[in-house]
Amino acid sequence: MTILNGTFQVTSWDEKTLSSSDDGSKLAQATVTQTYQGEIEGDSEVHYFLSYFPSGSAEFVGYETITPSDNKLAPILLRHTGEFINGVASSQFELLSSENEQAMAGIGRFKSGDSGCAEYHIELK
Repeated sequence: MTILNGTFQVTSWDEKTLSSSDDGSKLAQATVTQTYQGEIEGDSEVHYFLSYFPSGSAEFVGYETITPSDNKLAPILLRHTGEFINGVASSQFELLSSENEQAMAGIGRFKSGDSGCAEYHIELK
C-alpha cells in the first residue's frame, strides 16, 4: 500500500447561503480553491454543500479536483464527507479512479489547522 502525506492551504472560499432558519441553521454551497504541497503538488477546486446547525457546527459533502503541477499526472478526484466542529474541519474522502468514476482508488482524510492550512493523508490501493 502506498501512503501520501502533505499539506494544503485554502486560497479562497466563496460561500452562498441557500436557505436559513431563525434558529441559526442554514444550508450553504461553497466553492473553495487550495494549493497542495508534499507528495501531491498542485492546485484544487472543491464544491461543498454544507448543513450548519444552530451551534455553528456543520456537516458537509463535496467533490474536489486536484490538478497536479506535474503534467504527467492525471487530475485527482476526491469525494468528501466531513464535519466542522469547534473551528476544526475534518473529512474522510475517497479517491475515485480516473478510468471508472465509480471505482475507488484509495481513501484519505484531512484535518484543518491554523490559518486555513490542513494535513492530508491518502492510502492508495
